[in-house]
Amino acid sequence: MDIKAIGEKIKQHRKMEGLTQEELGKKAGLSTMSIRRYENGDRIAPKETLQAIATALKITPFSLIGPEWWDIEMGQGKAEKLHRAVAMERGIIAMLEEIYGTVESKEVFSEHCGGEGHYYLVGKAPNTFILYDGDINALEQATKASIPALVERMKDSRPEDEVIREYQKEIEEQASQQNK
Repeated sequence: MDIKAIGEKIKQHRKMEGLTQEELGKKAGLSTMSIRRYENGDRIAPKETLQAIATALKITPFSLIGPEWWDIEMGQGKAEKLHRAVAMERGIIAMLEEIYGTVESKEVFSEHCGGEGHYYLVGKAPNTFILYDGDINALEQATKASIPALVERMKDSRPEDEVIREYQKEIEEQASQQNK
């Protein structure tokens, strides 16, 4: 984990919120000196402290640390499963962008309870619409459910060496035609 980069992100978000180090410290229940050390990358904050700083800055710990946050939060094994889920979500988002033009991830933060919500703004104005995390999950599940039937129709079950020979022959024929 790059503690200098985390410190820079804390500083950047603090300034975006218009807070001094002292004000951030008070909101997070920390001393000004601790905030200074974290921002300078002199010390790595424990998990609970990172959570407190993120909450005070109205962001998630993920925003400060990136994917490594899940390793800290959940442990390596569960984090790997989450990484795969994130990759699938990114694939769904990429398909939505291809179809609708844009997909913008949005967050809503409640200062009253420290909770947050997430949604996606899809499409270009005036034809924008909102999808929620549950909608993205439903698209993932529908995609997973449809893949086996599609693969069953497409798969080539011949021995690999036979497929390689045929593929090499096609490549050679294409190269021969290009050289003419």
